[in-house]
Amino acid sequence: MYLFDTNHCSAVFTGNLKIHQRFTDPSLDIATTVITMGELILMAEKSARYDENLKTINGFLASI
Repeated sequence: MYLFDTNHCSAVFTGNLKIHQRFTDPSLDIATTVITMGELILMAEKSARYDENLKTINGFLASI
């Protein structure tokens, strides 16, 4: 199991290939914490593209 922190999650969104490969490997279990979830939502709230970023974050969280 991999526990993604905020930096790992951000790397998935920005296209970091090494992290993205782990994220897309179906044999791996990936999780995150409620604190990381809150940090991601706060990042979306502070961004200029709130709706788009929140949709991306929610899709990511639903997939793990």
